[in-house]
Amino acid sequence: MWTETSDIFVSFRGMIIAASRNGQIAMDIVQEYLVPVSGLRFDGNVAIQWRPAPGIMIDPKVQFGEPCIEGTRIPVRAVLSLVKAGDPPELVRDAYRLTHRAFDAALAWGDLEAA
Repeated sequence: MWTETSDIFVSFRGMIIAASRNGQIAMDIVQEYLVPVSGLRFDGNVAIQWRPAPGIMIDPKVQFGEPCIEGTRIPVRAVLSLVKAGDPPELVRDAYRLTHRAFDAALAWGDLEAA
């Protein structure tokens, strides 16, 4: 299983399938851009949480599965939108009462999504 931050891909019968796009077959060239999925937590055979990057958690029970800063219910999107709008990073970090590490994780996730 692989990702490129917004889609999930799996290997099935020798083909790369975009699982998050209703099973669309992906061209082989996409494989060089994919990152192996790790950090999944399971309940039986069902994935219930995913840590796609350090300090970032995706849990369908928290913020409808929106990527959040781990240990909080704060969507990464909320933090990034304020920073991108021009608010001083220190002000945003302090407003959400985030540690430097948590804030940096949100910024790093934003960089991954933008790439």
